Amino acid sequence: MYDELEIFLKDEMKDIVNQTPDVLLFDGYSVDRVGRKFRRMKLRLGILEKYKFNLKTFRKTFATHYAKKLNIQDVAYLLGHDKTETTRTFYADVVVDDIRNKMEKK
Repeated sequence: MYDELEIFLKDEMKDIVNQTPDVLLFDGYSVDRVGRKFRRMKLRLGILEKYKFNLKTFRKTFATHYAKKLNIQDVAYLLGHDKTETTRTFYADVVVDDIRNKMEKK
């Protein structure tokens, strides 16, 4: 997670961050509707780069973070990938970098 995003979530969205895991954050909203609201929010915040941040940024950040901590099968499950090959395609570099860092520490 980007440092700025983590600070924003902790400071500005305390009620949401402290909810139990069974509470749906966007209950009743379609993916398209959430996407439109997110794009409008970016405009209001002055984030003009069209493709720098999107909803998949959060998914990728989540997966990258957990690819360093969990095995690839667990990450694939969390992302809803049927095959671990899909997960490896996108996150193999993260896993390799993490292994390399561990080797260098020893």
